[in-house]
Amino acid sequence: MSNYKIGRLLVKNFKSYTEEFSFNFKNKDLIILDGPNGFGKTTIFDAIEIALTGTVSRFKDSKIIDTKQRRKNMLISTNGADGVPSFVVLELIGSNKSLIIGTYIEAKKGQNKEWPAHIFRGILNSWPDNVDDISTEIKEGNGKVNEQLQEALNFKELNKMFTVFNYIQQEETLHFLKLDEKSRFKQIDHLFGIDGEKNALNQLEQLKSVVSDKIKDLEKQKRDKTAEREELLTEEGEPDEISLSGNTIEQLDTKTITIAKLVKFKVALEECKKILSYDGEINWSLIKQRYEVKEWLKTENKNLIKNLLLFSKTSDYSRIESLSKHIQWVTNTVEKCANYCELVDIDVTVEIDITDVLLNKIQKHFKNLYEVNEDDINTYKALVNAQSTTEQLLTSITNSSETLIKKLNKYCGEEEEIIEHSDNKEEVDCPLCGQPYDDLIELNTAYKEQKAVFQKLQTDTGKKLKLAYEKIIDELITPVIQRSKVRYAKYSQYDDSYKGILRDRQISKDSFDKMLKTKAWFDSNLANYSGYTCLSLFVADYSVEEEYTEIKTLLETLDNKLSVKVEDEFELIKAKLDDIGVDASTEVNNWPFSLENVVNDIQYIEDQIKLLNNNQYSKLNDEITVCDTGISNYTSILNALTEGHRIYKTNITRYENEIAKKIQIPFYNISSKILQTRLESGMPASGIILEAPDKLSNNGYYRFCSSIGSEHDAWSTMSSGQLAGVIIAFMLAMNKVFPTGLKTLLIDDPIQSMDDINMASFIQLLREEFKDYQIIMSTHESRIANYISYKYQTSGLSPLAINLKNEKKN
Repeated sequence: MSNYKIGRLLVKNFKSYTEEFSFNFKNKDLIILDGPNGFGKTTIFDAIEIALTGTVSRFKDSKIIDTKQRRKNMLISTNGADGVPSFVVLELIGSNKSLIIGTYIEAKKGQNKEWPAHIFRGILNSWPDNVDDISTEIKEGNGKVNEQLQEALNFKELNKMFTVFNYIQQEETLHFLKLDEKSRFKQIDHLFGIDGEKNALNQLEQLKSVVSDKIKDLEKQKRDKTAEREELLTEEGEPDEISLSGNTIEQLDTKTITIAKLVKFKVALEECKKILSYDGEINWSLIKQRYEVKEWLKTENKNLIKNLLLFSKTSDYSRIESLSKHIQWVTNTVEKCANYCELVDIDVTVEIDITDVLLNKIQKHFKNLYEVNEDDINTYKALVNAQSTTEQLLTSITNSSETLIKKLNKYCGEEEEIIEHSDNKEEVDCPLCGQPYDDLIELNTAYKEQKAVFQKLQTDTGKKLKLAYEKIIDELITPVIQRSKVRYAKYSQYDDSYKGILRDRQISKDSFDKMLKTKAWFDSNLANYSGYTCLSLFVADYSVEEEYTEIKTLLETLDNKLSVKVEDEFELIKAKLDDIGVDASTEVNNWPFSLENVVNDIQYIEDQIKLLNNNQYSKLNDEITVCDTGISNYTSILNALTEGHRIYKTNITRYENEIAKKIQIPFYNISSKILQTRLESGMPASGIILEAPDKLSNNGYYRFCSSIGSEHDAWSTMSSGQLAGVIIAFMLAMNKVFPTGLKTLLIDDPIQSMDDINMASFIQLLREEFKDYQIIMSTHESRIANYISYKYQTSGLSPLAINLKNEKKN
């Protein structure tokens, strides 16, 4: 077996080491890490542990790590999810070869508890020149590292046992002693080398469980078959010979038919017998009617009833097809009404701009009237085009004056014009220029004077244009307005809402045919529905929802009346009739069998049930016997397995106890050398007693006792400094009894709880009895570091003291 110690260590961006740091521990028997708290001593131990095991146990086992999202992994020094990763490279040097372990921690955002998922390890081919280039090589070898290290170091369960054999942590010095007695034993149980026997023991346990379940299953089968047998009635002799009629059910295969199937046939025939009886057919008709009423009351049939209400008065489907033409007429009428509405709103009391748009609308909707006045329209257009700018302005001013006069008279309530005795005596301003006037009479007079002045200025063209304008207003525009009012009043009821109602009534031919079937049922069962139907396809104010509610009420009333007469459910009877192929929806008169056929076949089935009961009784007796035989055989197998399990367990327990006792003497010797100042009842005490079980029933536990015959565990009787010494002594004893190929021991600040005498004893023990081991130790006191280095040097060993404060400063 090749023994390995640590050579070089490189860390970059790992915890407190932001930059790249490297250490060389090659050929050093002692590495003492010195420096104040917070300068990275424990980080060195974490780096070695993560390289060898892929985790940091003090984080892994912690229950106080929160689960919140973080920008970076807790092991990475700087940057966040988008930053640089962290690297740890560790060299293990053996007698004839070395192992280089590369660890890569990716920078990725995630929950704190996910930090182990971002750690990758791999065995490198050589020490890296540039650590940033090794991530790919590491990922390719990830997943095989544990097996490679365990084989090279001859160290089974390296991941689990590293903190027992090779690493004492600063804050978890007492982690092993905190475990209960059985848990301590289980943690190092694999060292005893009986994994194969324990696997066999587990397999025996599983077989026992399987056989036990089989016995329970057979016992249940036996109970069920016994209960079934007790329900069967046995009769002597064979039943009378009766043949099937052949009308109700098909001929039966008596070799394969079951009692359950025969019972189904009998139940169905009993229903047929009831229906075919004197009163049965009437009741059956009522049962079916009530079922149909319930079906119509279901929500999914609502649209069928609404179609009935809307279209039951429609003679044939061609009427619905004609709706499309009427919808087109309504569409055109709605468009015309929009234009009529615009024409109705024209005010002839103000100047009207006679545009081509206005004239085109009139021509479209009042063609004859337009043609009568077409010459005047053309004359007007020609005069407009012939007018000069000045004439256009004079005409506009004259027309505006006339409009103002009309508006003023309308405002004062006069038919023609303001008269002298008008009551409008208040001062007013001209709406055109803002000049004040004493009253409306004075303002009206001023308008007339101005109008007369401008009329004198008008040319012949302007005068003709005015006459043409007035003629078009009087003979075309005014009649158009009157006719538009009449037509709008007549057709305004046809709007988009009405058009939507008509579109909703354009149902398919298939829906119309379904409506006719619905109508046939309602005509026969609920004729008064017709009083709630729509009178015509073209009625707009019909509320089908309200009328449906009325029909639903009629159906509920009918259902209540039928429920008094019949209680049987149609669906239950239908399901029974389906078992013999009878369609419950057909009329009874069409059924292919008679009451006599049914009575005969019921008797035949009853005879067959009795016959099968006798056969079934014998069959159940045979099956119960088979169950008894199986229970007996499996019980014998279970007894043999139980005895084998007991033998295996006894021998395994005895062997475990014998091996466990191997640890007692080395542990006692080592603990007595470390705990030099320990007293027991005021007297100097010796080492710690490791108790193994003295009875086979107490399999698998360890108890650390401060003295022989002590009833209490050391955990409850010793100081924290003494307990630190106990756990260090246990680690050293385990290495003596069960050596591995990893000859490096990590002890994080062991001196903090020890007095000077115990410390000196501990150092003396290491340099004399463990000089073939490489010790990596930390302390925050420089004097302690100097003392330990001096002791190792005087023993001819090679120490290396590293002050991490100075190292980081450099």
